[in-house]
Amino acid sequence: MGLFSKPQKQDFPDLPDNLYFAKLAKIANKVGKTSNKPYTAWGFEIVQPPFQKRWVWANTQPTVSPKSLAGKFLTALGVDINAIDPETFNEQTLVGTYVKVLVETTENKEGDKFQNVTKIMTILESEQPLLQQWLQQLNVTGAVKVASNPTAPHQAAPVLAAAPVSFPTAPVVASAPVLAPTVAATQPAPAPVAAPASAAAPKSKFPF
Repeated sequence: MGLFSKPQKQDFPDLPDNLYFAKLAKIANKVGKTSNKPYTAWGFEIVQPPFQKRWVWANTQPTVSPKSLAGKFLTALGVDINAIDPETFNEQTLVGTYVKVLVETTENKEGDKFQNVTKIMTILESEQPLLQQWLQQLNVTGAVKVASNPTAPHQAAPVLAAAPVSFPTAPVVASAPVLAPTVAATQPAPAPVAAPASAAAPKSKFPF
């Protein structure tokens, strides 16, 4: 037997078709190997147990409009697609945003099955304590971005502290969203966390 071996490909069981809390972990512009046409690949990392750290994917056409899948994804991520400039907009600023993704299984004519993200939804304020709980299990610390409905050209999304988890016992007047007190609090509410400034990065044109 040789000294070295090749890594074994690990096949994960299919996910049940469902809605999952996830983080947008990757977005890239690619070209189809057979079609030679450009498309956008979206990668999401699930944070919801028992499927934490599993990845799910979606491919969209580069055309952005209110009816296109890419346009719907961007809108759910808090982007006003009618106001952004395709020459200056950097889609990489969306990486790290937490959303809900709908995973569905489809089957082609040959009988091959594929699982893809077919829809993105925002995380409601009432659901944010649950998100905090799961992020604490993953040892995520600091501020995290949660997608919000677009009210202006791409702006900072609501931010919440990932850990430790504690909720206010009474309404708190603050500029950040107030998390619903679903669990009896034993500690004072954490101070609002400011969204970190976006690091300067090379501009990557999103194909509109």
